[in-house]
Amino acid sequence: MSHLPLQAASIHVSPTGSDAAPGSAGRPLATLNAALARCRQPGGARTIILHEGVYPLAAPLQLDARDSGLTLVAAPGESPVLYGGA
Repeated sequence: MSHLPLQAASIHVSPTGSDAAPGSAGRPLATLNAALARCRQPGGARTIILHEGVYPLAAPLQLDARDSGLTLVAAPGESPVLYGGA
């Protein structure tokens, strides 16, 4: 995971967030799948910012043509961990 400058159109994710939240820095989503769904909407964000914590994946992360240009980044100074997806 790279550390890149944050873009204006981004979705924030934190294990302590809620998938009913707007995905802002102050009210992040809880799951990567919810963030992907938001990014795939017309005009959706192209950057997903992962905050500190552990993100268990019940299944492999499925990316496709809709995700072209999508960037997953760690929030500055944070080290999120993705695991699972068996």
